[in-house]
Amino acid sequence: MTAALRRWLVVAVVAASAACAPRVADRAPAADARQANDGVVLLVQTAQHLDVAFLTARELVATNEAREVRVLACGPAVSALRADGPAAAKVAERDRAHVRVLACGLSLERAGIAPSALAPEVEVVPNGIVEVLRLQRAGFRSVEL
Repeated sequence: MTAALRRWLVVAVVAASAACAPRVADRAPAADARQANDGVVLLVQTAQHLDVAFLTARELVATNEAREVRVLACGPAVSALRADGPAAAKVAERDRAHVRVLACGLSLERAGIAPSALAPEVEVVPNGIVEVLRLQRAGFRSVEL
């Protein structure tokens, strides 16, 4: 093999290696350099877990783990979201820019609670489980409490 052919092969191998190597922009950011680029939905089924959900939502936003958080109450948890319920103060004092509170419409119907009886900041979705699936499809991570 001639010296010129060897040089050509070395150049070809180096060029092929460079083309296959991941570019800096393609690499995932380090965990501590990660920016909040997605949301989290916290599915809550008991009134006792609403306090934990609100504390968790605050921490997720404060630590930049999530750009937005949705606290979704289903089942018995919806009763705590009444305007005169135990979670009404927590709903009012949440970080409005980053945390939304949702109530499952099916759960409200089964509990005999009118949406108008809820704290004014609570949004009603027709079906909590369908809403979680929709949010997951949109890139939200989900946690069930």
